[in-house]
Amino acid sequence: MKRTLVILTVVLLVQLGLGVAFFVAGQQPTTVKGEATLLTFSPDQVDELAVVGPQGEQVTLKKTTAGWVLPEHFSAAADSAKVEALLQELCGLKRPWPVAQTAASDKRFKVSAEDFDRKLVFSADGKQLAELLIGSSPGFRKVHARLASEEQVYDIPFSAYQAGLKAGEWLNRDVLQLPKENISGLELPGLKLTRKDGAWQLDPPLEKGKIDPQQVDQLVNLLANLKITDVAGKADPSRLDQATLQLSLQLDGGKSRHYAFFTPGDDKAAAALLQVDGFDRQFQVDKDLIGKLKAFDRQHLMLKSTAPAHEQAASPSAEDTMK
Repeated sequence: MKRTLVILTVVLLVQLGLGVAFFVAGQQPTTVKGEATLLTFSPDQVDELAVVGPQGEQVTLKKTTAGWVLPEHFSAAADSAKVEALLQELCGLKRPWPVAQTAASDKRFKVSAEDFDRKLVFSADGKQLAELLIGSSPGFRKVHARLASEEQVYDIPFSAYQAGLKAGEWLNRDVLQLPKENISGLELPGLKLTRKDGAWQLDPPLEKGKIDPQQVDQLVNLLANLKITDVAGKADPSRLDQATLQLSLQLDGGKSRHYAFFTPGDDKAAAALLQVDGFDRQFQVDKDLIGKLKAFDRQHLMLKSTAPAHEQAASPSAEDTMK
C-alpha cells in the first residue's frame, strides 16, 4: 500500500511538471531566441523601402537597374551603399525574446500603429513584405521594435537616425565625381589646360616661367571631387547664357563634360545651381565653389619665384615702386 502511494505521488508530480512545461511553452513565442531572423526575407528581395515619421513625413527609396533612387525627390540618385547596408543590418537581426506582448505595451514603448518614432515599410514587386515599427530607446544604440503583424515587442540593436526622414540624408552626393586621372583637359574663361604624358601644361604655353603643378592639382581636385548638396529639379539647357560661370572638362576616350553654374538671386543663399550635360536634373552646390574656380587663371597657375632670400631682398618691392 505504501509503495503504491509513493508511485502515485511520483506520477502526479510528473504530470504536474509536464503541465507546467506545456503551459510555459504556450506562453513563449514559437521561435526560439537566436534560431531565426526578425525579418523573414533577404535584402535582395526588397526593391522599395519607405521610411515614415511620427508626423506623417515620408522618404521613399526605390531600386532600379542603375541603383537606388528617390522617386519623390526628382528621381535623384540615392546612396545605394547606405541603403544596402541598412537592409543587410535589419535583415540580419536575430529574433530575441520579447520584452512585452500586449496592446498596452505597444503604447508604452511607442510601437503602436498610431504612435511610433519610425515605420519602415519593406516591399517587393509592389507587394508589402513587412512593416517594422521603431519606438523608444532603452539604451545606447538600442530601440524597441515591433512587426505590425505581431504583438511581441523586441529590444533590437538599432538607432532611429539610421532611418532618416529627409531626402537629403539618402542622397548620393558623389554623383558628379570623376577619377582625376580620367581628366585629360579643362577649360575655364581665359584658361586652358591639357595633360600630356602625365604632365599638365597651359595652352598656349607660358612664354616665361613654369606652371605650378600643385596649383593645377588643386584645380583638378575641385572638379574631380565635386560634391552636390541637393538636386533641384529639371535642367534647362536654354538658359546657359545666364550662367555665372561655364567650364568644360576633356575626359579620356574623347569624351567631354560641360558645367554651367548659376548664382542664386538671394545673396544670403548658401547654394548655387549647376547644370551638367548628360544629366537631366540640375544640382545644388556650395556657392563658394564658383569663387574658388574663378580664382584660377594663368597668373595664378604660374610657379612663384624661388630666388634666394638675398636676391628677393635686393629686388624692389611692390610698395617701394609706388613711392
